[in-house]
Amino acid sequence: MWNFFFLTDPPEQIRRHVQYVVVGGFNLKDCNMTLDAWLQSSGAELVATTNATLKISEGLQPWYVVRFKQ
Repeated sequence: MWNFFFLTDPPEQIRRHVQYVVVGGFNLKDCNMTLDAWLQSSGAELVATTNATLKISEGLQPWYVVRFKQ
């Protein structure tokens, strides 16, 4: 089952459904937010980072696996 969340969703709401999420760098940039700022506000921690192209028009983008602290 896939769950989709917005960067602005309350961390408590996200934690009720999942422990790990993948956050796209393009989405962070589009929301004028840094990864560090989002991690701090959401109470999550960075687990892994990779780069991938999902859309040619967006080019290579960073992707982050994060874990929500319980």
